Amino acid sequence: MCLTKSRARGFWLTSRGRRMTLDEQLRVQGMQRSFKQVVSDRVLGGQIGNAMSQNVVERLLIQLLPAAGLISKEQPLHDRWAAAVKTKG
Repeated sequence: MCLTKSRARGFWLTSRGRRMTLDEQLRVQGMQRSFKQVVSDRVLGGQIGNAMSQNVVERLLIQLLPAAGLISKEQPLHDRWAAAVKTKG
């Protein structure tokens, strides 16, 4: 599933007979509601759709920072998702 700004109201969940809630959309993106909402639900849904999943950003930075010389290669960053990828592959 790919959340997009154009689906700000949420995807239709056929098995549930309803649209996704904002909290469900946040969880799909790897986030949780830990902030004060100061925009409408529709605007927030669009912002969630424009966001990049946190686990994707984390995996990119873990690979890019050492490659760019910004983090020592002798002390690599912990990749929390590496074990999950190895067990599936």
